[in-house]
Amino acid sequence: MSHTKTLVFSAFALCISIAICGPARADRENQRDIAAVTTAKTSLLQAVGEVEKLGSQPVKAELRWKKGVPVYLVFSMNKGKTIGTTIDSNTGNVLATTEKSLLSRMLGDDGAEHAEGIGSAKMSLAQAVSLAEQQAGGKAYEADFENKHGKMRYEIVVAKDNAAHEIVIDATTGQVVKSVPGKDGEHDDD
Repeated sequence: MSHTKTLVFSAFALCISIAICGPARADRENQRDIAAVTTAKTSLLQAVGEVEKLGSQPVKAELRWKKGVPVYLVFSMNKGKTIGTTIDSNTGNVLATTEKSLLSRMLGDDGAEHAEGIGSAKMSLAQAVSLAEQQAGGKAYEADFENKHGKMRYEIVVAKDNAAHEIVIDATTGQVVKSVPGKDGEHDDD
């Protein structure tokens, strides 16, 4: 086989393996997150509450892995700055706090969305997490404030029965606008 054909074949094989293995890896990671949050001594809601005690307004919280250990990373706003707080999922202790002046560096492309609407939301991230946990009957491990097309909402992923459930709550009315059992934890764009 010529060198060019070998390269084309190798590239094609790589694309196929990514298409097949990518979803399987995401599912394994999602199952690891679900297992971690269901056994954690500290809940995402408690982690968000700890950040509120520090005087910041939480806008995003999620379970992350640092050196093989599950922790909560809570992003919050305080006087125009973004603060990232890492909280141990077992002890509830604050492990680190990092202040960033550029929202986009901390929250990615969604940074402007957080800054624009969070101040006028009628409910806090903690209230939204609590409502989502009640709605799904499980424990949240990912929560995010979104301002999509002028509609402020919270997107929460809750672990229940070894599966992820997505709950979307209108941040203005406090009403659950979408509840999707068995969701993989990836938010859609609607």
